[in-house]
Amino acid sequence: MLNGLGIETGIDLQQMIATGHWISAQLGRRSGSKVALASPCQAVK
Repeated sequence: MLNGLGIETGIDLQQMIATGHWISAQLGRRSGSKVALASPCQAVK
């Protein structure tokens, strides 16, 4: 949300999404994150 408002957080949103995809893959589950599902970011191999 902050990223969308243009507020700098110091967090790399794309890297956080990629990490979430990786965790989901390790757990054998689909991500429940709406941001991750909407993002074109691919899972970390």
